Amino acid sequence: PSITKYQEPPDKNRACSVSSDHHHHHTLVCDIDGVLLRQHSSKHFHTFFPYFMLVAFEGGSIIRAILLLLSCSFLWALPQETKLKIISFITFSGLRVKDMDNVSRSVLPKFFLENLNLQVYDIWDRSSYSKVVFTSLPQVIVEMFLREHLNADDVVGTKLQEIEVMGRKFFTGLASGSGFVVKHKSAKDYFLDNNNKKPALGIGSSSSSQDHIFISLCKEAYLWNEEESMNKNNTLPRERYPKPLIFHDGRLAFLPT
Repeated sequence: PSITKYQEPPDKNRACSVSSDHHHHHTLVCDIDGVLLRQHSSKHFHTFFPYFMLVAFEGGSIIRAILLLLSCSFLWALPQETKLKIISFITFSGLRVKDMDNVSRSVLPKFFLENLNLQVYDIWDRSSYSKVVFTSLPQVIVEMFLREHLNADDVVGTKLQEIEVMGRKFFTGLASGSGFVVKHKSAKDYFLDNNNKKPALGIGSSSSSQDHIFISLCKEAYLWNEEESMNKNNTLPRERYPKPLIFHDGRLAFLPT
């Protein structure tokens, strides 16, 4: 099946502690990477790399995009968090905040919409719960799309450092605050601030060990099948786009893969 209900090892004490609805916040939680968006490869790192390429090329320059592409030759063998740190640095170091804003508003939505996971989006769209996305990806890449096109109530992602030079703001390429987001830790902290309530519904990727921990915090949780995620037939039809697509005026007509 495409989506299966998450089953965790039985724990009588935990079951008793979360059995009442008043212990749960009426919230749906998930990630955008590999869940709301389809995966293009069984290699999890490859899933979001094309979107970094879009930012590097459209917001930066052809040279920045080439540097990012060349980094692939040594990135594959590195741990996931290290890969993300390196590609974030190459993509964002010295990039103007204004240029990133333009890319997130006029370029990225087209490609996100074309790669929305139809079955996960159906759950998202039908749910009356408030919706919060947790992701280790830089928040500036996904937040505008999630809020303006998918009506997400909140987005918790990795925040990047900014510096101001002669009245202009630039990214340093480094994560600010506590560093890159770890989803299950961020979710615990987030809902601790909401009277210690836990999310009611969670959706995760079957291929992500982090997602297994992340969705175990929820009253009801589902895992999305990785192979189905790569199915090209599982895309949202254009007539079902939640918001009319603004004309794409970027230089790339297709998502780089």
